[in-house]
Amino acid sequence: MSSKTITIVFPQGGIIPASVLGEPADVDVPAQKPVKVPFRYGRHLIDDRFAVEATATVDGEGSTPSSEKKTAAKKAAVDDAADKARAQAIAEAEARVATASVAVSEAGDDMVKKAEAADELKAAEDALAVLRA
Repeated sequence: MSSKTITIVFPQGGIIPASVLGEPADVDVPAQKPVKVPFRYGRHLIDDRFAVEATATVDGEGSTPSSEKKTAAKKAAVDDAADKARAQAIAEAEARVATASVAVSEAGDDMVKKAEAADELKAAEDALAVLRA
């Protein structure tokens, strides 16, 4: 085997030819088991999507590349941003409900203004209910 190696993992399992590893027989690799192979052969398997690159840990087991960690961090950031945006939208809807409530009470005896304010209040309450659901 060449001096430059790469650790790969077969998602579905695989067989590595004996000539690649310098073994007397082909090596049957179970799914998700890390194995070191020559760099060029490993890159070939990764490029053809038969395997993924793995990072070897101290105990010899492998893990998938750090891209999964990056993906998880990006997803968490997106989720946090979505939660903040939702909280802000709820706060704005609550403010609209409060403003509409004040408009209803200030309308007094003017039935037209009171009806318009009541319609605004109903719309604001409906929007708030949708956001809270």
